[in-house]
Amino acid sequence: MKAKEIIFIHGWLGDSTVWRGTISATSRIGNIHLIDLPPMINMSTYRDAVLRLIEEERMNKAYLIGWSLGALVALQVVQSAPEKVGGLVLVGGTGKFINSDTYSLGQPTHAVASMKQRFAQDPERTREEFFKQMFSREEIAAGLDRKVASEIFAGMRGWDVREAIAGLDYLLECDMLASLSLISQPTLLVHGNRDRICPLKGAEYLCERISDSQLLIIQNAGHIPFLTNPSSFNTHLGEWLVSH
Repeated sequence: MKAKEIIFIHGWLGDSTVWRGTISATSRIGNIHLIDLPPMINMSTYRDAVLRLIEEERMNKAYLIGWSLGALVALQVVQSAPEKVGGLVLVGGTGKFINSDTYSLGQPTHAVASMKQRFAQDPERTREEFFKQMFSREEIAAGLDRKVASEIFAGMRGWDVREAIAGLDYLLECDMLASLSLISQPTLLVHGNRDRICPLKGAEYLCERISDSQLLIIQNAGHIPFLTNPSSFNTHLGEWLVSH
């Protein structure tokens, strides 16, 4: 049996280094491919970067592991090229980041618009505020925010102001809800029950609409369970990849 081709897709303000611990736990299962998303030019920029990687590496079918914004990118890829995707793992994911008249499981539009303004005025403080929101109260009490900040976040490349604001525009505009019922690939949803950025109910919405899906809820975890609960996350991810 051929080894799985596994692509890791990071989220807003992140880069491929966030997957460092997960890579070591999955490298025995398949061929690992990392991508650093380029600055967004239009709503297809992130998707097209992943599709180019699949083409350049001559992958028959790729397993996409997307976190946060990266989960939306993974959904875009499977919508555009379902024949190229063998499975999905959406971590802290959502099908639509903001609320609308018919969807109320995301963030208020005005909150994201306000973040755009704050980032333009004071990017460092806004970045720190966002990173703090990734953690649950329990994780902060355990000192995991400081641990992850020093071991992971400190080593990430910094998004410049224009790139970060463009990423927020992507989150404001991307809506993958209508295509969820068309996804036939096996899908694992991993979500912290204390996620303040992409609420758990959004993941439950995905699970109800993607036919071959299962939801793994990590208790007392925030938006980055693969960094704050790496042992549990890596074990479940590895088992799922092997079984599929």
